[in-house]
Formats: sequence, C-alpha cells, structure tokens
Amino acid sequence: MLKIPIYDISFAGSVITIGGATITDFVDDANPIDIQDTETANIEWSCNGRMIRTAKPSAVIISVTVIPLSQSDNALRRIFKERFVNGGDVSLAKASEPLTCSIQSGNPSGGSFEFSGGTCLSGAAGISAN
Repeated sequence: MLKIPIYDISFAGSVITIGGATITDFVDDANPIDIQDTETANIEWSCNGRMIRTAKPSAVIISVTVIPLSQSDNALRRIFKERFVNGGDVSLAKASEPLTCSIQSGNPSGGSFEFSGGTCLSGAAGISAN
C-alpha cells in the first residue's frame, strides 16, 4: 500500500506583524501569504567563455490575503492609506517611513522570518462590493 504524506499547509495560528499591526485573519480558500521568487545574481559570459557572476539588488515582494472586513483587513487598509499619496494631501513623512514585516509560523514545525526596510507597494484603496 502506497502511503502519501499529508502536510499541513494551512496558515492557521500564524501571526504577521507589519508596521505595528498584527495580522491573524488569513483566508483558507486561497494562498494566505505569497513570497515571490527573488533573483539575487546576474550571470554574463565574457568574450573568452568564462561565466561572470554579479550581485543583483532586488526586492522581496510579499503578498498577504486576509478575510475581507476583518480586523486584519482594516489594519492592512490603514497601513496602505497612511502611505497613499492623494492629490494635495501629500504625507511623504509616512509614505517614506520603512516598514518591518515579521512572520511567525503557527504550524508545529515553527519558523519565523523578518524583513526590514520595506514599503507598501499596493493595496485596496476602499471596500469593494461583489
């Protein structure tokens, strides 16, 4: 009989702290957090056929999906609105303030990550009705 291991891939019990806000209301019907692949180096070939490796600056992009209208959703919306530059209402002090993101896994294997010096790239500017 073939035994296939089942891994708990849920994000239940996990906590993300972004800019002082605690995020705990993650969706269970989609990927609650996605950290995109990041390229850290460039590879070039010299005229004599040797490989040349150079470091490449790149951003770590993290997407978080939470339950709509939850406390976590409201906290993420507040973080986005604080950094949103709208017409004459320019709050560059808050928009340029770096964010720190801390992720603590709630599954038994544990694990934690911390990213610093970040910013909010995109978010919902309002509540959408479906």
